[in-house]
Order: sequence, then C-alpha cells, then structure tokens
Amino acid sequence: MIDIHNIVQQSIPYLKDALLNNQFLEGGFILGAIAVIGNWLKGAVFFAWERLSRKVTFSVTLQEGSYTFNAASWMIATRYADRPRNVEMRSRQRGTGRSNEYVLKDDLFLIWDGWLPVMVQATTRELDGNVSGDPHYKTVTMTTWFFKKRLHHLLESACVAWGEYYDSEEKSSIYTSSGNRGWCYVGRVPNRSISSVIGPEVNDVATDLREFLDSRNWYEDRGIPYKRGYLLYGPPGNGKTSLCKALASEMGLDLCILNLADLTDDNASEMMANLPDIGRQNSPKLLVAEDIDSFVDGRKVKKKTLSFSTLLNMFDGVASQEGTVLILTTNLIESLDPALIRPGRIDLRVEVKNPEPQGIQQYIELFYGKPVDHIEFSGVSMSQVQECCIQNKLSPDTCIQQLKQLCNERSTLETH
Repeated sequence: MIDIHNIVQQSIPYLKDALLNNQFLEGGFILGAIAVIGNWLKGAVFFAWERLSRKVTFSVTLQEGSYTFNAASWMIATRYADRPRNVEMRSRQRGTGRSNEYVLKDDLFLIWDGWLPVMVQATTRELDGNVSGDPHYKTVTMTTWFFKKRLHHLLESACVAWGEYYDSEEKSSIYTSSGNRGWCYVGRVPNRSISSVIGPEVNDVATDLREFLDSRNWYEDRGIPYKRGYLLYGPPGNGKTSLCKALASEMGLDLCILNLADLTDDNASEMMANLPDIGRQNSPKLLVAEDIDSFVDGRKVKKKTLSFSTLLNMFDGVASQEGTVLILTTNLIESLDPALIRPGRIDLRVEVKNPEPQGIQQYIELFYGKPVDHIEFSGVSMSQVQECCIQNKLSPDTCIQQLKQLCNERSTLETH
C-alpha cells in the first residue's frame, strides 16, 4: 500500500530547492515585489501631495472686467512684460498720443515676486446661455505655494499702483453691463467738450451736475444720499447719447452703460453692488440706461426675467449706490410710470427737442468753421443736420439748401 504522507514529506525538500534555485521564478518574484512597492510608493506620494497641496497651494481667479483683473493685467504688462508668450495687441488713443497695450490670451507662465514664484494662467471661457454680446470672457488665475499673504500683498499693491495710474489718465472709461460677465471695460470716453453739444438744455444739465459734484460734503453733513438723477426725453436723433458722453468727458466721470436686456431679478442687485468697484474708485459714476421706453410700458416690464420693483430698487432703493449720477433716456416719456421718474429718483427732467433755427446755424458754423447766412427754418433732428453736413463736407450752402428742402417737405406732409 502506498504511503501518501511519506511521499509528500520526501517531496517537500525537492520542491523547495527547485523553487529557490529557479532563476525565472526568482526574477519574477523580485520584479513583482518591486512593482507592488513602487505602486504603493506612487500612491503614497500622490496622496501626500494632494493633502499637502490643500494646505500650501493658494489660487486667485480674476474675471475680465473686474478692477483686480485690470490691475493684475496692467501689473503684468508693466513689470513682467517679457513673461507672457501669447498676447493680443491693441492700440488706443491717449492724451499723450497713440499707445499700444496687450491683452493676455490663453497662456501659462511663471513670474517672481522677489523670491516667491507665482504661476499665472490666462484662459478664455465660454458663457452658457448668453444671448447678446461676446459669448466669451477671460480669466487670469494666479497660484503660489505656502505664502498666501504674499500673494494678497502682490494683488493689493497692483490695485494701488493701477489706481494711481488710472487716476492720472486724462480720459474717463466706458463700461457696459453684461448679465453673465458683470461690468466689462469697453474703451475710453471720447474727448468731447460740452460746447460741442448744441441745445439750450445742455447748459442746464452741465451746471446742475457741476454743482452736485462739488457738494459731496454738503450731502454727507445732512445725511442725504449722495446721488443725482436726470431724465433726458424727446424725439430720437437730437443728442441725448452725445450729451451723456460729453458730460462724462467734461466732468471726468466713468461712463457705465446699463444694458437692461441682460438684467434679471437675480443679477440686477449684484450688478449695482459691483458698480463702485469699477473704474476710478471713490469717484462718482455716470450710470446711463438708454431708451428705457423700449423695456417698460407703465409698470409692465417687457422682459419677463426682470420685475418693475427690481428696476425701481436699482435706481433708488437698497440696491442703488451713493456717488451715482443716473441718466435715463427715452423717446416716449408718456410710456413711463410716474413712480419710475418721481422726484427723488429723477431730480431734473430735460426735454431734448429738435433744434431751433439758431441751433441749426450754430452746429453748421461749428462744423464748417465759418459763419453762414441766417437760418430761418427748423423741423429736422440734429442727427439729420450732422449727416447732411457730412454728405456736403465742402459746401455749406448746398447743405443748407438740402436741409431747407427737407424741412419744407416735412411741413407739407404734416399739413396734409
């Protein structure tokens, strides 16, 4: 009878010797052990770095249009101009002449704040659900390690330097609102004098605004909210928008154009809350809502996502901001609810009418730079006068004859 137990006991030494002296098995075991240990070490390193990075990595993301975004972009342009590898050049006219500046495009580069490395990543993102304007916006993300306060100080010093540079600029800036992007920088306010805008109402608005800007202490001493409201109404094409730009240029105010089409109940308050942070800080803003009759009919707001109460709250309520000069423009004042243009919300109503004969003559003499014969007709808008002058650059007499004929034709139509 075969003794199985005895056979097994005798076979164990041979199997053990064969396994230990087999080069293929020996090598595979060692490689397997190295692979297991390597994977474990790799996982441990990644786990440790992930945990550590939470403690030592600090990132700040700045969105296009914000004050800090402009400050950081300007800082990179002036202090680290050699670092970006992908930029977009833009040219603009300044008081000292035309200058070039760059805007960061998608890029990743390293800058040094003394001995501290800061990684800068510029990206372009696409907006979801945007129905008007540019569907993209830029962001700049700045990342450093360990020294969070140092990055804070870098951005704060950039904001201070940018503010000093910005306040020294001769021209004010234009911003426009976008529901998804907040306030976006558009460009510089054209250098335009109040005297270039024709009409008896111009001096009324300019005089009132100058007095307001010089009376901040008077308002604060009496606890009166420091803000002013104007309503410019009348037929289209007579310089309501031109007057807003001239006021911004003459008074040194940043022009903020409120796009009501992009506003909702959700973002309107945020838009107003961010208004003081754009442009020149601690300086009044000229907030303009054009053609408001296109968005409201009485108390009915034609845009379903924006309520009438929210609109009132923006202009004169909790959401409104002190240091704001509000200008509403409309072609149809009768379509506006009295609550929207009541005293306290609107302090001065100014009718911008078709120019009188002396206004037409004043503009033509300003355009051609010489006196013309006395004009005795009216009935055209200022934009029509301007266009006629442009079409007849070298002949003021031809321009006057065409305008006179246009007025006669219009008068005949109105008579019949």
